[in-house]
Amino acid sequence: MNETEFIEQYKEHHEKQPNYGSGGRPELVYEFEILLIPGSKILDYGCGKGRLVDHLEDVGFQASGYDPAVEKFSTLPSDKFDAICCNDVLEHIPEEGLEKVFQQILEFEPKFISFNIGHFSADAILPNGSNAHETIRPMVWWRDRINHSFGGKYFLRQIRQVDHISSRWLLELQADH
Repeated sequence: MNETEFIEQYKEHHEKQPNYGSGGRPELVYEFEILLIPGSKILDYGCGKGRLVDHLEDVGFQASGYDPAVEKFSTLPSDKFDAICCNDVLEHIPEEGLEKVFQQILEFEPKFISFNIGHFSADAILPNGSNAHETIRPMVWWRDRINHSFGGKYFLRQIRQVDHISSRWLLELQADH
């Protein structure tokens, strides 16, 4: 399936399932509330319906969202951002598409990046019958994959492995960059 067909699957799923993509859990960005000053610019990459964008604005940040499957957020911003959160998104991307996503994130030149990654099959099934979680890999695989794309420029910390099915990561731009 090519990228356009892939995005169309998610657009259709969003339309058929009105609550799909409305999670946006505020606890997944609490680090930004500690590390960044009010007014900092944050991008929610893969924002779904934008609930987390609203939360970030409510707590004093300039927040933007990007999600190619949601019309309101379908345009990739061209701004620079102080931080990017990408929560419960990467597991939806086919392995061959991860490098493109990582390169897009790097182009925003953020000081901080947070990832929350699920390591399990989703309950959601796309219209073509495939599981919504395309890349189901263990935490160690994700660590190596993130280090491959961000290592050298960013310091990677595992914030926590919530349980055997998900992990959280925080990347910080190294001082010499």
